[in-house]
Amino acid sequence: KTCSSTRSRARTGGHHPSNMMDPMFKQILSFLETTDQKLTEIDLKSRHIVDEDVVVLVDAMQKGNNRVVTLNLINNHIGVVGVTALAALIQSYPWLTKLQLQLNDIGP
Repeated sequence: KTCSSTRSRARTGGHHPSNMMDPMFKQILSFLETTDQKLTEIDLKSRHIVDEDVVVLVDAMQKGNNRVVTLNLINNHIGVVGVTALAALIQSYPWLTKLQLQLNDIGP
C-alpha cells in the first residue's frame, strides 16, 4: 500500500508548526499503528513535515508491523533533529531502502 499526497506549499521563514493535525499524516500514522495494514511506501512530499513530525513517524514505524521500503520526505522543513531520528531508524529498520530528503532544512 502507498499513502501519498501532492499538496504544494510555499516556503516561509521562521518556525513551522507541527503537521500532526493534517489528515494525511494522521492516516499514515494510523496505518503504521494497525498491525493488519501492510504499508510499504510513504509519500509525504511537500506536506510541511517538521522535526517533531519525523520523530513521531519514526516511532510509529519502529513500533508497527509494516515494512516501509520507500520514504519520501522531499520539500519539507526537516532539520537536524529529524535527520538524527531518521539516522537511528536506518540503523534499526532494515526494510527502508529508499529515503528521499531533498529540499529540506538540513545543513548550512
